[in-house]
Amino acid sequence: ALAVARALGERLAIAGEVDNDTYWQGLKTEFGATIDHRGFLATCDLQALMGQARALLQTQKWHEAFGIVTAEALACGTPVIAYDRGANSELVADGVSGRLVPADDVAAAVAAVRAVARIDRRACRAEAERRFSLAAYGKRLDAWLAGGR
Repeated sequence: ALAVARALGERLAIAGEVDNDTYWQGLKTEFGATIDHRGFLATCDLQALMGQARALLQTQKWHEAFGIVTAEALACGTPVIAYDRGANSELVADGVSGRLVPADDVAAAVAAVRAVARIDRRACRAEAERRFSLAAYGKRLDAWLAGGR
């Protein structure tokens, strides 16, 4: 994500605690001018930051089982640009709620950020409600329980 921001000539807002200081110091050395670290944010402040963001970049190197941050961004109406890897392959509706780009392809992620204005933020929110709301969960649970009898 920092490489994407640097390629765009922009700063990247990052929220959360630093849990590996050696890794963080390496990032600061390589990408210092690109980093806008906000630290740990209260829920309402994190939601405000996400809701104001042009996009959420999900460029993790691991195969995440479920991307709660992806669901949270969509609930804030924020498009997600993600590597097509792990849960994001299922969570991001490519072209509707964000863009899926090939894993580890910084140039494709840069192009997706440049084109993200084409994504309707209301569609992002609607996708979150359709897939991740309590009502949606209840329907899936009912269907699962009915099929399990």
